[in-house]
Amino acid sequence: RRFIIKKQKTPDCECHLRLLKLGYNFDNVEFTTSDYDVYGTQFDPKIVKSFATVKPLECIIFENVPLFKALLWEFKIKSENLVFPDQVNEMSEYCLDGSSLHSVHILNMKVVEKGAFENCKYLSQVVLPSNLEVIKKLAFSNCVTLKEVVIPKSVTEIGEGAFEKCVSLTKVLCDNEAVKYGTKCFAHCVSLKDVPVISNVGNAIFFACKSLEKVTLSCKCTAISVFAFFKCNALSSIEVPHSVTKIGAFAFRKCASLRHVDIPESVLSVENGAFYDCKALESVICHNTL
Repeated sequence: RRFIIKKQKTPDCECHLRLLKLGYNFDNVEFTTSDYDVYGTQFDPKIVKSFATVKPLECIIFENVPLFKALLWEFKIKSENLVFPDQVNEMSEYCLDGSSLHSVHILNMKVVEKGAFENCKYLSQVVLPSNLEVIKKLAFSNCVTLKEVVIPKSVTEIGEGAFEKCVSLTKVLCDNEAVKYGTKCFAHCVSLKDVPVISNVGNAIFFACKSLEKVTLSCKCTAISVFAFFKCNALSSIEVPHSVTKIGAFAFRKCASLRHVDIPESVLSVENGAFYDCKALESVICHNTL
């Protein structure tokens, strides 16, 4: 549509063109370099594209397949339930983004990749494996039907926005207090009420979780990050453990039901707007001069 012609000793010229037709139809081009970004160099895109004209698949049976890399639209998956057996121990990013799956059962996998189940609007049940270690960025973002998640004790990290906008999510269970939660991990989960004990409070972790009434912070928690509980309208109280040294900017801003705050002596810094616009706040007790 646009290119610039540069010539010595003359001003730059701008020309605006509209491409109407190519003189070559490229019928013999079977796949492009972008296919390698999706499937990798050891996967033949021609094999996957042989499924392009088939009817939607009712089910998938994995046999000796260690890596699930193909994108959903390549296989036209119609199945509502999907089980990843033991031999499938890897998946690619966004591999099932936007699918019509209702349930997913993963038996053997250490990493749920970035955006793997993002926008799966019918996904209501997820079973995660006991050896899972990492749930990456946006893995289950915008799964609007998902109501409950049990995170295995083996998980050490949950990425940015991993469960963001899961508007039906009411309960998250996890026995590992040391999990590192990324920015906006549960942001906009407006139905969320039950959450695990946490020690790593990521930035905006519970941003706009309007139904969240209570949160228990671990005695190993050292900081409450910025925007951590912003717009948690139902949050009526918070017990700040003696391990916390900092409360970040706008951490509790617009917590409309928050009435009492007890800030322990360990807290050395309460940043700008931490309790701004908490209209129901009646008392704040500080055990330090700050």
